Amino acid sequence: MESSESDEEGVGTWRKRSKRGISASDQYKRNVIKKARVQGKEYINHKNNQVNKVEIGPACNCKKKWYDKVTEEEDRISIFGKFYDMSKNEQDIYLQGLIERRDVARRRSK
Repeated sequence: MESSESDEEGVGTWRKRSKRGISASDQYKRNVIKKARVQGKEYINHKNNQVNKVEIGPACNCKKKWYDKVTEEEDRISIFGKFYDMSKNEQDIYLQGLIERRDVARRRSK
């Protein structure tokens, strides 16, 4: 009985390793760049150009004046921070939820 119990404990603990070992895909250059871009951090792109971190920009001058509707600076900072804490897929879903589809008001011929 004791030998069978020890055999059961050892099941699944041995794993065959390849010659090259386990890959660390999170350390690949493309994945490091992708992660920094999604998080809005500063990084060096594939062409060795410095890309600055993302910052909150000045107020827009659009017709809708959406920037003025969020009046508190703290609210803007919290929305900005929460957006860049999301993953790429979550960011895409969030933006898709904000987009409204409209019909064309007037078609112009060229």
